[in-house]
Amino acid sequence: MLLGLAIAAYMAAGFLAWLHLTAGPATQHVNIRWTPTVSAAERVRAEQAHGLEEGALVEGRTWLYFVRKRSRADIQQLVTDPRVEDTFHIDREAFRVRLDRPDLSPRARAWLESDRLGQISLTLALVAAFVTWRSWPSLIAMVRRNAYRSAACGTIVAIVAGAAFVLVITASEQIFDATFYAMSNAVSLLSGDRIYRDFFEPGVPLASYTAAMAQLLSGHRLIGEFVRQWLFILAGFGIATHLAIRASGSMRATLTVMGIALTILAVTPIYHHDKLLFFPLMVWMCWRYIDRPTAGRGAACGCVTAIAFLFRHDYGVYLGTASVGAFLLARVALPESRRASAIVREAAAYIVTIAVVLAPWLIAVATTEGLEAYARSRAELFEGTPGSAYASLLHINPIRTFRLPLPASNNDAITWIQQMALLIPVALVTVGLWELWRNGRELDARRNACRLLLAGGFLAIIDVALLRRPSYVVVVAPLTAALSARFLASRLPVVRMTVLMFCALTTMAALIWMRSTNLYRLYKPSELSHSVQITFARLVAYPPDYEFPPFDYLRDCTSPGDHILVTGLTPPHVSYYAQRPIAGGHIRWGRGWRSDPAHEAESLALLERQSVPIAFSTEDPVLDNFKSYPRIHAYLAKYYVPVNGSKGWIMVDTRRRPTGTFGPDRFPCFR
Repeated sequence: MLLGLAIAAYMAAGFLAWLHLTAGPATQHVNIRWTPTVSAAERVRAEQAHGLEEGALVEGRTWLYFVRKRSRADIQQLVTDPRVEDTFHIDREAFRVRLDRPDLSPRARAWLESDRLGQISLTLALVAAFVTWRSWPSLIAMVRRNAYRSAACGTIVAIVAGAAFVLVITASEQIFDATFYAMSNAVSLLSGDRIYRDFFEPGVPLASYTAAMAQLLSGHRLIGEFVRQWLFILAGFGIATHLAIRASGSMRATLTVMGIALTILAVTPIYHHDKLLFFPLMVWMCWRYIDRPTAGRGAACGCVTAIAFLFRHDYGVYLGTASVGAFLLARVALPESRRASAIVREAAAYIVTIAVVLAPWLIAVATTEGLEAYARSRAELFEGTPGSAYASLLHINPIRTFRLPLPASNNDAITWIQQMALLIPVALVTVGLWELWRNGRELDARRNACRLLLAGGFLAIIDVALLRRPSYVVVVAPLTAALSARFLASRLPVVRMTVLMFCALTTMAALIWMRSTNLYRLYKPSELSHSVQITFARLVAYPPDYEFPPFDYLRDCTSPGDHILVTGLTPPHVSYYAQRPIAGGHIRWGRGWRSDPAHEAESLALLERQSVPIAFSTEDPVLDNFKSYPRIHAYLAKYYVPVNGSKGWIMVDTRRRPTGTFGPDRFPCFR
């Protein structure tokens, strides 16, 4: 009872601290207008005296700041300072920072503005610590009764905490275009556009809806999308760690191999979050099914397969193949499962579950685009030549990779990590076949062999399909590391020493790869702390700021009901930072997606119906991206003109009368 109370208090303290740090007064910009007589040197002294940080000139004598000294007395001194002519976002009667959060209820906003949530969080944490201290003897007794389980839980918690630390430290390196792959669809959904009518997602429907939900919960802040992707990654690392413990039975082996995975996480783009979750999750589900095949566990495999398919359609192929493998291997592992009634019941449970989960989506597609047209158009987006990765095993050369001094290029280190990852499924399948042949009459040995065959085969399929270049090894790093723990805990000393040597070399390669990341600068804690603070200020800022003026132009010079025609090489972040839905149905014009006459006519009809004052390209002139769409190209050439000074990257609708201008180049505004 006391332990549960402590856990609840810790969770409440963490939640309140998160609210305070991400949505409280510390994240709110305030405007300060200085009097005309204040010199630059005097302004700097005043900023230091009042705790005004990260100042940015807005216009004239008005500056933008974060307020670090926020007690009632400090705010009163600020607003009564004769050097301060006026303020904005400061309550001059209550003497506190006023939040620009119209999305919050008045009561929630008042609690945040009180700046007391941090103190309440600390109080709850102290209460939780006291309760933990009081319940410590019973906690120790429980741990001793369940020593192995407690050690396993502690190992999982340690690895997940390490993954969270890596994600926070490296967050600044994850704010780039590809991280926002689902965000343009999320913005369209939240603006009221209908999927498959007003816009067309590229085969990631559930990713679009979960991204929209994260934005809704976070008040349209970037932190919402980052937390969404981080939670997937943390869950994936937790499941992978459990797989490592189960495969090896050794906490030390698990910590060793998952430590390598944590190092590689520092260079892993977080847009791979769904792969890092679904691949270990599927192996975990299939192992449970092989251990005891039942209709319920078959249905669980079907549910995971269907959900993964809705996140990205090719995942359904990989996980479906794993499900079939588990279904067949379960017959090998457990002879009584070969009864016809059991086979039919479990297969039916799997198929029916998939049908039920996919039914709403299938109905939505069938009544709009049509299933055949949908499948054909999404198939156009898949690229790559599978099967080339395993050729790199012919060129394993540790001398080239680890020569001294260490090479400036990361390429050899990345290739080494890929080669080690490719060896693991080969080793798993080989050992699985050997154990099945040697100890096939023993039930436990047969189950273990089938689990190894399933994991090795599934991992090999993913490697063939996805490792189109060495750096893509990050998508299988946690699962591969987890499964390799089995060899590090081998009973044969020769095998253990060999695997330990390869682990040491792979750790060196991972350190070489990650030396350009923030994690490599742990020896500079003050610099690292400042970097994290700046990053989180960007993550919680509203409106979101990419520190790129054209995005500010798109947001400030259009109205909330407008759409923006977005194109370019990698433009998924444009719609989010502009906070405007996409026009024409999609953003993949440069790749010629949906360029056949029927789909082009559909996109043109959308452009004609929607309010689209601005067309924007992230690379090359706008019209160059529409060469595959002759009718849309003609429409844009007729009604849109390039903005002076934009090199054709920005075009505006000549049928709209500008209401003002933006920036020193005086771009036309339509708000």
